[in-house]
Amino acid sequence: MTRTTPDDKPAPPGRKKRVQDPDAHATPDAFDADRAMTQSDFIVVYGPDKTILYVNPAMAAAMGYAAEDMAGTPLLPYIAKEFQKTMAADMAAIGEADEPPFFETVLLAADGLRRSVIVKGRPVRYNNTPASLLFLIDITEKQVLEDMLRARAEELMQVSPALRDTGPVPGLPPAIRRDINDQLTVLKSCLAVLEQGQHDPALAGSCRKAIAAADQIAALIRSSRD
Repeated sequence: MTRTTPDDKPAPPGRKKRVQDPDAHATPDAFDADRAMTQSDFIVVYGPDKTILYVNPAMAAAMGYAAEDMAGTPLLPYIAKEFQKTMAADMAAIGEADEPPFFETVLLAADGLRRSVIVKGRPVRYNNTPASLLFLIDITEKQVLEDMLRARAEELMQVSPALRDTGPVPGLPPAIRRDINDQLTVLKSCLAVLEQGQHDPALAGSCRKAIAAADQIAALIRSSRD
């Protein structure tokens, strides 16, 4: 008599037979140090105890430390203090989620410089032991641009009511009107880009108000006469 196993038994009527995903317990890929060496973005590998095992040259240079000095030290102290708690939670989720989400944090370099980064993590094998890899994209310049545009947006919203109250500016030379309109066009384009990529509803609303203010200023400039 042939014995059957649970996997050999037919599924009950109306129910599909469960097929085990062969990748459900797949072994993480081995870390490729040669490839990481050439990456311009930052790469960190850390162990289960959150101790750094490896940083690539780009990461070491940005942080102001030698790569060998960072290896063997805890990762969290390199994160700005106010972000360490959320960073620890995000790191813990890397091994739990099938597709860990991107998240943002702030690195703290040796000279005190803060770098805003977007982080993506995944499990890896490092020297045949379980580890996690972080791929960090530096968005510091983007953050500076957002701060600058936010300041310009606030200025526009203050200037627009003042111009609206005083009316068209008399005697404004055509060349100056063109220059102002050109600057407003550039600023409106930047604000539109910022609004589209903005997850903060309040800031997105400020961008829309600033764009409307720029339109009002442009209308007043166009109505000016020599």
